[in-house]
Amino acid sequence: MEYRELAVIGNGCAGLACIRALRACGDKRPILVLSDTHWPAYNPMLTTYFAGGKISREQMFLFGRNEDLRTKLDAEIWEGFRAADLDAEGRVIRDQTGRTVSYGQCLVATGASPILPRTPGMTRQTVFFMRTMDDALRLRRRLEEQPPRSAAVIGASMVGVKVMELLHARGCRVTLADLAPHILPGAASPECSREMERRLESGGVRLCLGVTADRLEPDGTLVLSSGERLESDLTVVCIGVRSNLDFLRPGQVKTDRGLLVDEYMRTSAPGLYAAGDAAQGRELLSGESMVIGLLANARRQGRTAGRNLAGVKTPYPGNVLHNITHFMDMEFLGAGSVRSYDQVRCMSRGDSFAQLFWTKGRLTGVNLLNGGAVAGPARQALFRQALRAGGQPPEIPDEQNLLLRDLEKELVQPWT
Repeated sequence: MEYRELAVIGNGCAGLACIRALRACGDKRPILVLSDTHWPAYNPMLTTYFAGGKISREQMFLFGRNEDLRTKLDAEIWEGFRAADLDAEGRVIRDQTGRTVSYGQCLVATGASPILPRTPGMTRQTVFFMRTMDDALRLRRRLEEQPPRSAAVIGASMVGVKVMELLHARGCRVTLADLAPHILPGAASPECSREMERRLESGGVRLCLGVTADRLEPDGTLVLSSGERLESDLTVVCIGVRSNLDFLRPGQVKTDRGLLVDEYMRTSAPGLYAAGDAAQGRELLSGESMVIGLLANARRQGRTAGRNLAGVKTPYPGNVLHNITHFMDMEFLGAGSVRSYDQVRCMSRGDSFAQLFWTKGRLTGVNLLNGGAVAGPARQALFRQALRAGGQPPEIPDEQNLLLRDLEKELVQPWT
């Protein structure tokens, strides 16, 4: 069994940010990267653009090549190492083939994988996903070799609407289905969702909301809980992801949906850190611990872990849950919480729509549809609110007045 002082499980944005921070801090210890794939680090949110032919394979790897890890960052990489067992007490990692390595310190940055529903007929061979480079390659080949005339997308999530868009752009008859009564249920208010749904339906997209998929038949027919039968050439599942933690030994490290970490990215096990979609950190507005699946969050958590592994004590207070996506000529921003509030203001003009949500005088949520230049200030206002220290802010702080002023310049017809 080999020994490495520093090991990083996962070759994604969080792991790469950790390694770069280690080197920037002057840490010269050998680093071993354990990667379950041969692909270099990439942004999973770009996979729909690659699958749809909007970007090249080379444009997927903006963080550099694996060779850069070796030559520029002086890190060793074991490709094809899929962690099967992590003994956090003995500090030993074993892969699916039995290869083992012991470590002094370790970062878990294994990311997340798409969830496959327990629906009869749905297997990883009969449906498509959109998360990894391999997922994108598989869908791209299918679209090129056997262009579908109809498709069903299960899950009206951020990924689901992007997959729907790329299929629709190729002339495919698309049905978007979800258990939730509205699209983007985690990020959009019902009012904002309804506005987006209206525009999607007018653009030719069929919506089946508030239903589940009961079974997928061998000929590709999708049977819904409503009894409706969707005849489709292609089924793509986008119902969410789950942190890759199956290799952890039960009871050795505290977990919830992800590995629980403190502000220094330390887990409950000595010498073991976590970052990215495998980690569960603090959401600033709610104060709750959750997995925040954002590239910027993965980078910040990875950098924080690297600095602390190097002995430079650096806290990371957390992040604000937010998403920005573009689809079907719409730009949507969802930030903070749009479910629990005691004051709301709605505004609209033309094809633009905005909702701001307050709780006890604090701005706690924003929805913007085609908000243009206002999206950036709205997101920053939420961050400032979340980081405000001490005391209750006034009912509408000056920064909120500025945000409202900017919004009203764009959206001059307040809703009643």
